[in-house]
Amino acid sequence: MRYAACGLTLTANAPIPGLGLAGDDAAANVGVMLHPGEPLPAAGPSDDAWYVSAERDERGTPLLAATRTVDGSRWLRYSEGAVFRVDATAGEVEAWWQPPLTDADAATYLLGPVLAFTMRLRGLVPLHASGVAIDGRAVLFAGDPGAGKSTTAAACAALGFPLLSDDVVPITPTDAGPVAWPGYPRVSLWADAAEALFADRGPLPCYSATYDKRYLDLGAAALPFQRTPLPLSRVLVLAGPAPAGGPAIRPLGAREGLMALLRHTYGTYLIDMGLRAREFDVLARLVEAVPVCEVRFAAGVATLAAQCAALVEQLRRERI
Repeated sequence: MRYAACGLTLTANAPIPGLGLAGDDAAANVGVMLHPGEPLPAAGPSDDAWYVSAERDERGTPLLAATRTVDGSRWLRYSEGAVFRVDATAGEVEAWWQPPLTDADAATYLLGPVLAFTMRLRGLVPLHASGVAIDGRAVLFAGDPGAGKSTTAAACAALGFPLLSDDVVPITPTDAGPVAWPGYPRVSLWADAAEALFADRGPLPCYSATYDKRYLDLGAAALPFQRTPLPLSRVLVLAGPAPAGGPAIRPLGAREGLMALLRHTYGTYLIDMGLRAREFDVLARLVEAVPVCEVRFAAGVATLAAQCAALVEQLRRERI
């Protein structure tokens, strides 16, 4: 099976939930081998540990342990029962998982931190953001976990603006300016946001019994998805609620914008100094070419769609 996601073409030996199929003529970048239910590979005594999370589960096991083997492979071991291997060329990814984790749970890891780390190794810089297409250009919503990135992008999609990506947006610099790459045609939402934005569609399905989030399949919902990369027009960093209504937009200077984006890249804890230098270079060029702003919406999701419509009109007045 051949899939397109985040500027990469993946081939896989089994279906990957949520991904859109790529054309047969698309050159594959990454081969994915899935091993559901097989024994989890154990770390070897000579493996080099380069990251161990401080957070631990109830058994005292680190939530994530990352190691490197002598062949250059990077291993990501999650305490919930999932193991991933990224080979030295970032051209192969393998995944193992055990119940109670499901295929959908494994895909959440694979399409989030694992694929983001693979992008890093391949020279892409992934922002922890969601994005939409407005008038042929990409507008991204960055922010801390829980800031409302996915919800804001979903509200824009409900207004008819194509979703570009949810949660992870790879960025590449070009002579004409930075380019944002599409993810895949699905957006995840907490139950209250799903109810507020898409109540007329009935309850949205859950990812799995172990992951308490809903997802909106754009194809099934007949909502548009942006399948090709777009020039980046604006990055909006979601902050706290607006003091009086919303939306309220505050432009950030180059220095403040760069610091904001450095806080909102994906998988920073796994990168070395070389990858950090690449990240800094890409983001420094981004803030020189693209406005970075702070945006505040009125609290709650009941009026978010109307606020997003007002935001789009303001961006259009400013020629995005």
